[in-house]
Amino acid sequence: MSLRLAMHRVVRPIRLLLPLLAVLVVAHAALAGDLAADLAEIARKSGIAPQRLAFAVHDVRGDRVLAVQNGDAPMAPASNMKVLTTGAALSVLGADFTFNTTLWLDRQNGTARLTLVGSGDPALDDPDLRDRDPHGFDTLVGLWSDELKKSGVTRVDELVLDARVFDRESYHPSWPKEQYPNAYCAEVWGLNLARNVVGITPVPQSSGKPTVVFTPAFDIAVERNNATNNAKAKFTFSASRAFGSNALTLRGNAQKRPDAPLGLTVHDTPSLTAALLQRAFAARGIEVTRARLATDADPRASGTIVPPIHATPIATVLERANTDSENLYAEALIKRLGAALAVAEAKDARFAPTAGFTAGNWTNGRAALRRSIAAVLGPDTLSGWTIDDGSGLSQENRVTASGLARWHAAFARDNRLAPIYFGSFAIAGKTGTVRKRFDDLESSPVEVRCKTGYIRGVSTLSGLAIAPDGRLLSFSILGNNLAQGDQIARARALQESMVRRIVQELAPAPAPRTVDAREASRR
Repeated sequence: MSLRLAMHRVVRPIRLLLPLLAVLVVAHAALAGDLAADLAEIARKSGIAPQRLAFAVHDVRGDRVLAVQNGDAPMAPASNMKVLTTGAALSVLGADFTFNTTLWLDRQNGTARLTLVGSGDPALDDPDLRDRDPHGFDTLVGLWSDELKKSGVTRVDELVLDARVFDRESYHPSWPKEQYPNAYCAEVWGLNLARNVVGITPVPQSSGKPTVVFTPAFDIAVERNNATNNAKAKFTFSASRAFGSNALTLRGNAQKRPDAPLGLTVHDTPSLTAALLQRAFAARGIEVTRARLATDADPRASGTIVPPIHATPIATVLERANTDSENLYAEALIKRLGAALAVAEAKDARFAPTAGFTAGNWTNGRAALRRSIAAVLGPDTLSGWTIDDGSGLSQENRVTASGLARWHAAFARDNRLAPIYFGSFAIAGKTGTVRKRFDDLESSPVEVRCKTGYIRGVSTLSGLAIAPDGRLLSFSILGNNLAQGDQIARARALQESMVRRIVQELAPAPAPRTVDAREASRR
């Protein structure tokens, strides 16, 4: 039986557990009409044109709309797109799904072949997860090497890296082409490593130009080195690459070795990883004659699995997508959804691609996401919607505030999925992208789990407010066509004012003051 390395599954504590889901909802003094009027007034005073703003608030238990403005107007969601992608993936793949990265050993007729099968896992060797996943890539390779040597394997004829679970269209056509070097635009592959970003550390030399160290230790060529080592000049070092290439150009000055590396996205992570793995095995005494990528004609990986399996729970992937708003994580989910739609076997965490397999891609991923949304909200909801990517980085996505509020309400009523789904959201005033917002809500008895969104001209916020007595209000606030600067700031202020008013709606009523007979007589 193979050893299985699973990343520690972290689901932040959530009050929305089964006992609370069964709580009897007690009538509250505030009326829905008051909330609607107050939110409309906040919108009016915001200085944002009415047609650029949509919002909706739903009473989850009562299954009714409490407030709405332009609720059915198609709007760009920015990263609020992630709440749809993560919810659909959780529903389709299941709460127990894991992204497994497996190494297979096949020995036949005196030859040995290794196949590393990627599952699209976005978390493999993610530097930000080292506190819960101590088995980084180097450690993983060391463990595999030890197991191979125990089996008497010190020479491998061929190493095949199989990333066919996803297609090779790694950069979405609607993403801003000029932003490809940035981590939030990292390419999406069937085998991802270190979030598909390389750390570049310049090392000054006593003479000549600085050299560079790469983390991970990818074999990346420096095409042009125009950097300098001037000890008397300030640090201005930078590195760049052309789109679709890894050849680097170094510029600026590196008078000292910096404390942290410069991050730059890489192209074709599977090819880089295959070469890296070949060198890493050689350094541990296992000679690999040839390394290559799997082709469309290659059969399914066979033989025995070399322990350990690297497993990332879907809960971790959801949390990174929603709390930390990591685009790569959401895109890996939508492509894995597409694979599961195309080939039912892809729902299995142990699935390995084979010849003729239909890879997960943005086309079948969009189809899978639309199917999941229709199953939850009904097909009529999708009228006017546009699903383009999984993270919301694309400007082409269109959803509605009412649809998002209903989506959250549906998951809040799902006893099985609600804890893991809303457990992946940031908590207002405490974690993730809203840790520095809503400071006054940090000690509130009402908890707000929400997802922010921002791209050029768009600012959004959607989520769920949870009262101590089990009352739940789902909400979505979408601002579009906003001018940079003041309008974005106004939209954020509006979101915060609306959330505070929603929290006020759920805040426990003050306990009635009891008056004893003696005090009453004095009155």
